[in-house]
Amino acid sequence: LRQERESLKQAQQAEEELEPLQVRYVRVSYARASELKPLVENVLSERGAVAYDERTNQLIIKDIGRGIRNVAQLVSKIDLRTPQVLL
Repeated sequence: LRQERESLKQAQQAEEELEPLQVRYVRVSYARASELKPLVENVLSERGAVAYDERTNQLIIKDIGRGIRNVAQLVSKIDLRTPQVLL
C-alpha cells in the first residue's frame, strides 16, 4: 500500500509538472492588489507566480489551473466591501 501511495503521488507530481502554465488577470475592487499579493503567494503551486498592477488594481497570476482556481476563490472571499455604519 505504501508503494502504491508513493507511486500515485509521484504520478500526480509529474502531471502537475507537465501541465501548461496559464495567465489570469484578477481585478480587485475593494482591497489593494499590493496588499493581497503575499496572501495569494501562499495558495499558488510551486511553479506559480504573482504580480500586480497598481494603476488598474489587478493581480496577474501565472500558474497551473489548480493554483488559479485557488487564487480566484481566495480573492472572492477576501475582496469585500468595508461595512459602513449609517448614522
